[in-house]
Amino acid sequence: MEKLKEEIINKLEKALKDAVVWAKLITTENSTQNKTRIINAEYHLSQFLAYMEVLWELDIDKYVEIGSETNKDRTAVALAIDKLYEIGGNENENCKCN
Repeated sequence: MEKLKEEIINKLEKALKDAVVWAKLITTENSTQNKTRIINAEYHLSQFLAYMEVLWELDIDKYVEIGSETNKDRTAVALAIDKLYEIGGNENENCKCN
């Protein structure tokens, strides 16, 4: 069980580190390259969150500890991802939903 927990922690740390790397590259430029950066940051953040869910089941104390330690980075990545809504004009224009 300890080995599994250690593996999960290593993977979630790498996922968040990768999310931060991609988030630092995001600008408000309306380009395919920038949108790809946003998607990559979101992918890695989602991966981090999935590993955190597994950690919750294995060790809630470690979950809380890592959650507290990573709050600043998680928030920074989420704010960078929000730049998607600052680029490209009116996104509602493309939506033909009822």
